[in-house]
Amino acid sequence: MKIHFTNSKYAKLLDDEKKLVKKYGQEQANCILENLQILYNAENILDIPRSLRPHPLEPKSKNLFALDLKHPYRFIIEACGSFMRDDYSTIKEIIFVDIKDYH
Repeated sequence: MKIHFTNSKYAKLLDDEKKLVKKYGQEQANCILENLQILYNAENILDIPRSLRPHPLEPKSKNLFALDLKHPYRFIIEACGSFMRDDYSTIKEIIFVDIKDYH
């Protein structure tokens, strides 16, 4: 899957394991890096393992999805490019929006 970033801050953070560990701790940093690699290797949203629980966020019109990290954090991604809203297999390009605890 093709991944874009909302800002260079996240692109730099996700490219630097030491910064990830400093900000989120070793266990969460490992989970983040592993899941980021899964996203890069996935062809589309449906290729993401169900263990990461990819699910749309409300309102669905915003094209936002969440993926589980180590509780309570989630990857927040946004579908972009050309795709059909009702067919997740057509989502082959995403924007990385945030890592957050929205609970």
